[in-house]
Amino acid sequence: MRVVVVGAGPGGLCVAKGLHKSGVDVEVVEAQDGFRDVGLGRRINVNAAGHNALRACLADAHFEAYERTLHRQSDPGAYLYSPTRRLLSRNETPPSPGAVSGGTLRRVLADGLAGRVRFGRRVASIARYHTEMRITAGAALERSASYGAREASHA
Repeated sequence: MRVVVVGAGPGGLCVAKGLHKSGVDVEVVEAQDGFRDVGLGRRINVNAAGHNALRACLADAHFEAYERTLHRQSDPGAYLYSPTRRLLSRNETPPSPGAVSGGTLRRVLADGLAGRVRFGRRVASIARYHTEMRITAGAALERSASYGAREASHA
């Protein structure tokens, strides 16, 4: 089976990594020309299910790199303040593994997929019955299935 994943964001890369680890022939196409750290300074909160999914699809060294960058909140509460900075409410939130840099997460997911991520490839069309996908460079990608990451529909 050959799968083409559209979008090299965290979701698409996680799917590709899991498929690749399971022995599936996978290729990722990404409209951007490469990974950019601009705008990736944001931290992504990872819940227990996400943490376990990353554990399942990442090699030990990559999972350890992800874990080293986790920011763990000492007080995992959600606070709501008034404009005058008066505390209006505080809610307990379930404990989570922490928050990770978006750029770091993208890099650890992409590592190990060398040669399988194709940058500058915007999807132009998908043939009927989804066996062929055309990218803007005019090339056709043969595949058994495809997966579109969340942002892929906006590309």
